[in-house]
Amino acid sequence: MSWTILCFLKMFSVCLSSSPAHADTDISFLFDFLQQTNRPNYAVLENVCWSKEETQKLHRNLTMQNFKCKSVDGNSTIMTERYYEHSYIILVHVDCDFDTIWKQAAKGSLTFYPHIWILLGDFEKIKKKNVHIPMNSLLLSLVRTANYTKLETAYKIKKTVDWYIERTVGNWSPKVAMFDLEKVNIFKDRGNFMKVPLRVTYIITDNSTVNHFIDYRNKHVDNLTKINYVLYILIFDILNATQIRLFSRGWGFESRENNGSFASGMFQDLANDRSDIAGTLAFTPSSRLKYFRYIYPPAKDMDICLVFRAPSLAYYTNVFGLPFNNWVWVALGLQLLCGCVLIFIIFKWEWKVAQGRKENGPSFLDTAMMQIAIACQQDFFHEPKSISGKMATLSILIFFTFIYTAFSAKIVLFLQLSTNKINDVGSVYAAGFDFAVEDQPFNQYYFKGPSDRAEEQLRKQIYEKKIRRSHGDQFVSAEKGIQLVRDTFCAFHVERTVAHYLVDKTFSNNQKCSLRFVRSIFKSDMPYLSIPWNSSYIKYFIISFRRLAETGLQDRECKRCYAKKPSCEGKANTFVSVGLIEAYFPLLIFGVGISLCISILILEKLVHKYIKLH
Repeated sequence: MSWTILCFLKMFSVCLSSSPAHADTDISFLFDFLQQTNRPNYAVLENVCWSKEETQKLHRNLTMQNFKCKSVDGNSTIMTERYYEHSYIILVHVDCDFDTIWKQAAKGSLTFYPHIWILLGDFEKIKKKNVHIPMNSLLLSLVRTANYTKLETAYKIKKTVDWYIERTVGNWSPKVAMFDLEKVNIFKDRGNFMKVPLRVTYIITDNSTVNHFIDYRNKHVDNLTKINYVLYILIFDILNATQIRLFSRGWGFESRENNGSFASGMFQDLANDRSDIAGTLAFTPSSRLKYFRYIYPPAKDMDICLVFRAPSLAYYTNVFGLPFNNWVWVALGLQLLCGCVLIFIIFKWEWKVAQGRKENGPSFLDTAMMQIAIACQQDFFHEPKSISGKMATLSILIFFTFIYTAFSAKIVLFLQLSTNKINDVGSVYAAGFDFAVEDQPFNQYYFKGPSDRAEEQLRKQIYEKKIRRSHGDQFVSAEKGIQLVRDTFCAFHVERTVAHYLVDKTFSNNQKCSLRFVRSIFKSDMPYLSIPWNSSYIKYFIISFRRLAETGLQDRECKRCYAKKPSCEGKANTFVSVGLIEAYFPLLIFGVGISLCISILILEKLVHKYIKLH
């Protein structure tokens, strides 16, 4: 995309506007400047105080150089826009209503670099009016001498200071059209804030936090603030600025009436120019972009989640069917059938040999019961007498001994396992978990009312049925919530690193192994630091934070401030109790068997009675 430059040519004083020499010189300077900076394809918007002939000459020369030209004034809508597809150059004169144009441009982002302002006239007049030229503005003032023109930059570090920082960045000679222009990098050259005070708003929910900002204790308390407190100490050293710390009890979220206002808190301080930058991380909904910019995420591991202890695998699956896959069960069934047929044939042969000494032999059903007894490692009544029969029985016994051992070992393992089928908020809710929520302002704001950050139906169900209570909502401290997770069937909505810290301190290894984390009901986004959208310090803070990241200081502080996810070191050999849920399948078989037995008994009685009557 080609660069486009907006040139606002504001009115000169009457004496200057009547001077063709000044107009010709300014036009020559403009074209030389465009060539020197090597930015082709400009669109020139002008509003000059020159004569009609000089204005037409400007338009004609710009058109010949393939520059578009259009007249604008301080009331043009382009002056107050926030986002531009192109970069512009604005040429103004100090005596041609400069104050109005600058104030209008300051409502948008036209005063910010990479837009370039070229000022004609005496800069001392701007100093007398104490016009605020922010740090991220590039305003070039032309100072004419006898032989050349100097290019000087000027800016204020803060609106409240009454002094400017000035610097000469180049010279231009109208006779030889020669530039001696330094490469200007305002974000590198203006990195010294000269101890000017900047305000930072921190959020603390616990009064003890003020005593533990830098000692890395109580990592679960105000963790969204503590890491930034340490990083800002380094940031302000880099910028050579003075930090003014402000403290608030909450974020101060947007009013639900959509009137664009914020409740008392950090966001209200930022929106009303009572603070220069946020000291606590916050979510990044798009609705706030008209007020703030999200500049940097110091803690990339932070996230809101649901933490719970997964229930036993037996709650969701018949563990007695898990030791073998389907083909193994089919193979075992075929083996039972083949063994039953083989032993039955042997029994029949033995009965024929001993027909004179035996009244009758075992039936096929007796043989089947014998195979089932062998599979269950139980005693059986009928035994083959021949050598071939004993060998067949021994082979079947050895086979099922190994199968039984493997089955038993697998069952013990599965009884200790936790299910992995609960993997989202919906399945946690459907599983019947109790819910608790960390007592944080953002949790109360988003749970108690509708928002675009959560599925409204699910949010309402969870809040109305799980969180809202007659004796008080289930908004609890982090310690209490993790205790509920450890001791009860409860899912806790909490910041992930807080859960890591408390779980590592209070859970046993076996309990850690059953721990599960799923995404929050809210949209998952990385928390950022916020700054007013029209702040002149945005780029300076971003560069400073990146320096901390590149040098490893940010990573060091993250490791000190936040706990990693507790690792499961392998379950110890502990006793596992078997309750009704784990024994559901055997009890079901027993119940079905008893029911069939009673039913067949009744049927036999009825048949016997019928036969007896007839």
